[in-house]
Amino acid sequence: MASGECKRCGIDFQKNSNSQKYCKVCSIIRSKEMQKTRSKRYVENNKKLHYKRNKEWCLNNKEKTKESKRKYIEKNKDMILIKNRIWAENNRNYYKNYHKQYLQTENGKIKSRERARRRRANLNNIIEIYTREEWNNMLDMTNGCCPKCGKFVGKTNLELDHIIPISKASSGSTYTINDIQPLCRKCNASKGDKI
Repeated sequence: MASGECKRCGIDFQKNSNSQKYCKVCSIIRSKEMQKTRSKRYVENNKKLHYKRNKEWCLNNKEKTKESKRKYIEKNKDMILIKNRIWAENNRNYYKNYHKQYLQTENGKIKSRERARRRRANLNNIIEIYTREEWNNMLDMTNGCCPKCGKFVGKTNLELDHIIPISKASSGSTYTINDIQPLCRKCNASKGDKI
């Protein structure tokens, strides 16, 4: 048997044949690399065909997959509940901290104000018919100044005030963009539930 130098790693090895260029380890690594490149090439060339076949298969077997999923859930209900409970316990603190941090951001503050306002409106059966874009346009018109006292507080510090307060409005009434106004915190607090 002749010896030779591996073209990949440069180590001397015993050749099984004269055409052998790589040692045993490098030939295994090279064959795996070649296989990966071949499979990538195959996927790229047949992407549309596979997508079409998968789509057809999903459409044809939609009911079958739903039924098998339902059977699996029924069979392993206890295990799934335990897994979900463990996951919730492990991630509870993370999500609490994440929620606290999110509420400190500008978006978080806006969302929490909206949520509180919607909750109060739902309690009194009040319908609000205006979009966030309309509200943002109204804020842009103020240029960050409170319309009541005239102080500059910035657009983010202007709060939404209902001209007729939610507590005084009749049940089932609707609020449009003309029924609200932006006020600074001080003016909004001093106005309270007055009309």
